[in-house]
Amino acid sequence: MSRIILALSLALVFFGTLPVADATVVDFELGDADNSLGYDTTELSINYEISSGLSGTTFALEEKESFQFDFATITSIMALVDKDTYSITAYLSFILPEEMVVQNDATVKTIEVSGQCGMSSEEFWMYFDPVDVAFGTDGLFTLQLGDVYAYPSTGSDTTCGYGYSCYFPGDEDTIIATVTLQKSPTAVPEPSTFILFGTILAGALGVKGIRKG
Repeated sequence: MSRIILALSLALVFFGTLPVADATVVDFELGDADNSLGYDTTELSINYEISSGLSGTTFALEEKESFQFDFATITSIMALVDKDTYSITAYLSFILPEEMVVQNDATVKTIEVSGQCGMSSEEFWMYFDPVDVAFGTDGLFTLQLGDVYAYPSTGSDTTCGYGYSCYFPGDEDTIIATVTLQKSPTAVPEPSTFILFGTILAGALGVKGIRKG
């Protein structure tokens, strides 16, 4: 019996030294499905382009690290009905590796980011709420889209918004996305580790059986 305990102890020590799935760095890849802005076309008219280099963008993050990229560029926006606020949704596609499973979807996950638009006396604004995405085992990342503001066209003496096109000067026309890895998924042993541990255990029990025989 003592020999079996010794064998199991050695197996556990060896088991602990073998490689495990990376729990510190997470690889991200952006996809090309469903990257868009959604809104009620009876209330708003928005001319925009999704960034051309978005699909296939890859980056690796450690815990608490962030990565920024251009999500979309807005050319102009017009309110078709007079309201205080308008709903808008951004859709971003992620290609998920095995350890980034979100709600049992292990291939492509489209993250929905809810936002609002509204008018003041001199500008048209757009902002989005941050989204926390749980993945893998205890993993968590946050997706945040930056605010943007539009103004009346040059030389216009009217406010932009309802009935008038609003334009985004300079680099203020770009929606910037930020991905922050809040927590890496919990590390799990590689399948080969389990196989090796099972082999050692079976061998130890086999030795005991032979000696009893």
